[in-house]
Amino acid sequence: MVAVRQKVENRAAGPYETIAGTIKTGVREDQTAMKRKTLRQLLCTGMSIGLVLACGMSAWAAPANDVGGHWAEKQLKEWLSKGYIQGYEDGSVQPDKAVTRAEFLALINRSFGLTGEAAVDYPDVTAGSWQHAEVAKALKAGYVSGYEDHTFRPSKPISRQEAAAIIAKLVELPAPASAEGALNAFKDAGDIADWSKPAVAAVVEKGLMDGYEDRSYRPNRSITRAEAVATLNAALETRAVDPSTVVYGKAGVYGPETGSETIAGDVVIEAAGITLRNVVVEGDLTVAAGVGGGDATLDNVTVKGTTRVHGGGEHSVHFNNTVLATVVVDKKDGTIRIVAEGSTRVETVTVLSPALVEEAGLTSDGFVAVKLADELPADAKVTLIGKFDSVDIQAASIAVEVPQGSVGKLNVAKEAGRSSVKLGEGTTVAELVLNAVLKVLGQGTIQKATANEGSQGSSFEKKPAAVEGAQKDAVASGGNAPAAGGTTSGGGSDSGGSTTDDQPPAAPAVTGVTEGATYASAAPTWSEVAGVTIAATLAKDGGAAEPYAKGTPIEATGSYTLVVTATKASNGMTAKATVHFAVDADAPAAPVVAGVTEGETYASAAPTWSEVAGVTSAATLAKDGGAAEPYASGTPIEATGSYELVVTATKASNGKTAAATVAFKVDADLPAAPVVTGVTEGATYVSATPAWTDAAGVTSAATLSKNGGAAESYASGTPITATGSYELVVTATKASNGKTASTTVSFKVDAEAPAAPVVKGVTEGATYASATPAWSEIAGVTSAATLSKDGRAAESYASGTPITATGSYELIVTATKTSNGLTASTTVTFSIDADVPAAPVVTGVTEGATYVSATPAWTDATGTTSTATLAKNGGTAEPYASGTPIAASGSYVLEVTATKTSNGKTATTTVSFKVDAEAPAAPVVTGVTEGATYASATPAWTDAAGTTSTATLTKNGGAAEPYTSGTPIAATGTYALEVTATKTSNGLTASTTVTFTVDAEAPAAPVVTGVTEGATYASATPTWTDAAGTTSTATLTKNGGAANPYAKGTPITETGTYALEVTASKTSNGLTATTTVTFAVDAEAPATPSVTGVTYGLTYASATPTWTDEPGTTSTATLSKDGGAPAAYTSGTTIDADGSYVLVVTATKTLNGLTATTTIPFTIDTVPPARPTVTGVTYSVYAPTWTDVPGVTITAVLEKDNVVIPFAKGDTLTDPGHYKLTVTARKESNGLEDVATYEFTI
Repeated sequence: MVAVRQKVENRAAGPYETIAGTIKTGVREDQTAMKRKTLRQLLCTGMSIGLVLACGMSAWAAPANDVGGHWAEKQLKEWLSKGYIQGYEDGSVQPDKAVTRAEFLALINRSFGLTGEAAVDYPDVTAGSWQHAEVAKALKAGYVSGYEDHTFRPSKPISRQEAAAIIAKLVELPAPASAEGALNAFKDAGDIADWSKPAVAAVVEKGLMDGYEDRSYRPNRSITRAEAVATLNAALETRAVDPSTVVYGKAGVYGPETGSETIAGDVVIEAAGITLRNVVVEGDLTVAAGVGGGDATLDNVTVKGTTRVHGGGEHSVHFNNTVLATVVVDKKDGTIRIVAEGSTRVETVTVLSPALVEEAGLTSDGFVAVKLADELPADAKVTLIGKFDSVDIQAASIAVEVPQGSVGKLNVAKEAGRSSVKLGEGTTVAELVLNAVLKVLGQGTIQKATANEGSQGSSFEKKPAAVEGAQKDAVASGGNAPAAGGTTSGGGSDSGGSTTDDQPPAAPAVTGVTEGATYASAAPTWSEVAGVTIAATLAKDGGAAEPYAKGTPIEATGSYTLVVTATKASNGMTAKATVHFAVDADAPAAPVVAGVTEGETYASAAPTWSEVAGVTSAATLAKDGGAAEPYASGTPIEATGSYELVVTATKASNGKTAAATVAFKVDADLPAAPVVTGVTEGATYVSATPAWTDAAGVTSAATLSKNGGAAESYASGTPITATGSYELVVTATKASNGKTASTTVSFKVDAEAPAAPVVKGVTEGATYASATPAWSEIAGVTSAATLSKDGRAAESYASGTPITATGSYELIVTATKTSNGLTASTTVTFSIDADVPAAPVVTGVTEGATYVSATPAWTDATGTTSTATLAKNGGTAEPYASGTPIAASGSYVLEVTATKTSNGKTATTTVSFKVDAEAPAAPVVTGVTEGATYASATPAWTDAAGTTSTATLTKNGGAAEPYTSGTPIAATGTYALEVTATKTSNGLTASTTVTFTVDAEAPAAPVVTGVTEGATYASATPTWTDAAGTTSTATLTKNGGAANPYAKGTPITETGTYALEVTASKTSNGLTATTTVTFAVDAEAPATPSVTGVTYGLTYASATPTWTDEPGTTSTATLSKDGGAPAAYTSGTTIDADGSYVLVVTATKTLNGLTATTTIPFTIDTVPPARPTVTGVTYSVYAPTWTDVPGVTITAVLEKDNVVIPFAKGDTLTDPGHYKLTVTARKESNGLEDVATYEFTI
């Protein structure tokens, strides 16, 4: 089968030139792969698919009944749903049926959406047939052509290597660097023809086709319907794409508005209405087929690679201010127009399809060179408008029009015969080089024509200015067109008389042969004419011309050229008649019959033969010795029988015949399906040996797959011993026709013993208090068990049965596989000990007793181990080791557990006891504190429960005397009090000693400075000094209000009446003494002086600043001029000198000396403004105006004949009269004015 891989690779397109046997499929070098759409999307925009694949027979939309389980089921069903392929009337698709050439083209055309058609001139493609339509589409798309004998062979089955060649060209795959390397994986690579190796390597490398499971490619095998669908489906879904390609798929303007952007990869324009601007493309640029007949514009674009144009219409692709290296024009359908505008320069344009190449509004070179490539289809038309350096015509049978413009050099290649060039009036061609026959039409001017070999027969409607070259005499122009069948030349001289014969003779009329005809034999002749002598030459097969006498029989096969020349005796002028004809005296070649071989047998046959030009063929077919009946080439023969086919070829030119006879057989019967023994469907075996016997005339092959894996070859009678699920497929192939029948048997081999039972609940050699051995049952396995105790007889035992009796046991569990009876056993020996140990005997503590400290201990009995926990005061039990001393006070619970080693059973002893190891707490004395001093003191304490106390008191280091708690101490002195507590239960004691002082004397009253009783201050800062051993606090009351805390040395600046109270406290005894001082604070500054006569920042002609002192204040003032030193100033003094002044007036309050200042800057300006200067009044113009000055306001009054009239600066006055213009300038700073008066008459 064909392995279809859907993948995209980074690869550029490249050319193919494929020769498929005798089939030649050309290629165009310019096509490149698109990006982001499948090829189908690019070629099939808006296509409606409603076609069916007729395949030469009736097809209908029956459900597919033979694709289920087929390797290509998914692709086949998808193509059926899309209508690319349909089934047959019986509901089958026949996926493994071979596909003919025409059917393969139909699949391509439908799936790729190819609808355009080209002319079909192959004699074996019948006009009006479905084959004709599909071939026409394929020829238009350019992915296939016919054979070298000018046949197409549409009914011939297409081989896999031919299909590869077509697909490689269809999707424009590049040829691999090494085809041989890509094909080395195939064991039959040597069978792949040289002409197809690049294509096969390309499609294989791309993943579109693959080999078979036996590593063969089978290049000559016919491709099946399923293979064709899978391969073409892969071709639709994969293309060579560079990931860096930029694709524009929506109409719009792309590229920066200003500046330039560089694209490192390729660019594809996929939709109409796209403008690409200000871009440099490092790779290729493609205008894709998706543009359709719409527009695309390149504006200020540089493409360093190749620009390919596949889409656009007759008004579409514009290159404006653009630089392109190479442009390739190739549109599948219709004509495309490309236009160069502005500063565009295109080095080379290669045209592969009908096109209009136009230059419009150029400021640069435009299209420099144009190549009309040989891929241009016959009858294609190319129009060139503009100025072209060179035009190279390489295609045959095309029409070129140059309606306006010029061509520097027009070259016609040897392969470009039968083409025409039409030059519009005013068009010029500097140089025309002819290497083939060309017809030049129109009134354009050709300055020089060079007629080389091969140009004979070329013609010009307007004669070139100069004709050169070896064949300059074999071309015709103007009125000298040659007569039919030859060329005319002549000459003459002046006879000196009154009559001159300057006419050439008539060209000889040759009979017996006609131009281009073929004869079995020929005897050309002609008529003699008076005054004319006739001579003839005959050349055969391009050889030297030899003299020929009219009527001489010509019987040798060959191509002949007869030249008959008439010479007029009167003037020596000549006329020639040239006839080309052929003589064919040979019988035709016997037909070459394909599809059947002498003596061979086929399942079905469709014999074909190729029609040869000039030969007709007829055939008869006889079956089983019966009567021969007419037979048409390619008609399927499917009935079983012995056949004789006779094909007779008859040469049209001479009626000679040749026949080919082929005897063959058709055997359409299937072989019987193989009968397999040794295994049965669905059965299971310990081992198996499948076998079968081949029937006579039948060979068999078999594959065996295990556990769903890959199928491998299997030989009859080979033992199968490995466990697994198997599928055996035995296929019988009939030697006579290759038809097959298969038998499939699915079975299993199970050769494995069961796993030994896994017993849980007991372990080998272990001892338990009780045990419950158990094991799990496994599907397909049964188990049985026996149990023996203390060496006695074994008894049956059921999994999960508890065992509690003390003893030594042996358990044997045996698993038996149901399918094969194989067994596996597990044996476990273990013991049961069901007795408990004796409880531990604890010494060192007794239940309920109390100890100062304790050391509990015990001894483990033989065969036991012990663990212990100790819990204190009801807390968490923690591990305890025997003999560990317990000294911390608390209530304890000791729990000792003995565990029997043999069975894990336990016995526990619990003892509760107490430990009290603490002395009493030291007495807590209140009323006095260590080191403190008191005015008086009353120490006291309380005895804790279970304790008694005693105390002694020592004064000033004297003898200690008993002291009773709560006794007052009032005498000044230094004391030491010692109180001792005794615990009743254990006599332990704890003491507390406190040393303290009693001081009963008050401190001295504070001495306050900074304020005096009854005084007043602008601000005050009362302070005092604390005596040693004292601290002080103070409050300050303002205006009889609430007293607030006051810190000594804090400035008091707010106006008010204050009372300060300072209290000293003796640190030792807390006794206090207080000092009180009342005083006043006046902290307000005077009001700022109010100055009149000048204002801040104003200008005056003169000024007299004044002010009045407020009660309780005095004032001083200074005046500074022009930034100079301040001088004393007296209120009311007049200032009239020009300058900038600063007046500073300071008021001082008598009570507290506080001041307030007023500062006023002002200016004295006594200078009037400049008198306005009026301009704009001359002897002919009256438009008074003046120049405005900053800081000056100018007003004007205009009187005409003593009447004030409206006037604005610059108004033009035209009315006659006497005018008086008064212009006043007023200085804004000081109000001074100056007036200018002008009088004039209009």
